[in-house]
Amino acid sequence: MLNAIADKFRLRRARRDQSRIGLRSCCIVTRLSLPERNIVLDGVVLEIGSEWALFREAAIHLFDRSGESVMLMMDGDPHAGRISATDERGFWIIFDEPIDDSRARDYALRHGVDPVLVI
Repeated sequence: MLNAIADKFRLRRARRDQSRIGLRSCCIVTRLSLPERNIVLDGVVLEIGSEWALFREAAIHLFDRSGESVMLMMDGDPHAGRISATDERGFWIIFDEPIDDSRARDYALRHGVDPVLVI
């Protein structure tokens, strides 16, 4: 039992691959639901692209939830996907259906982070 709990605190490194090129920095306050577990997590999307998003749960500790099916709500729009990896920044989500690149760009522009203000 203790080993199973300890495994949840071990983070799996997110792989850097070509499909993550084109991610845009943003700060979208949102919710991530895990329908199979009936769990809703509050947090923010820190990066968005047409196929990927980086979601950071509003919690001190991150549990490894790799493989979980999720529903990410952004501006009232649901985006189904799964958690492909967990790292120190959050959950890497790959969308079941890629979102249009112009929509990803719109999310980033509306919720963008001004790099001058980041400390």
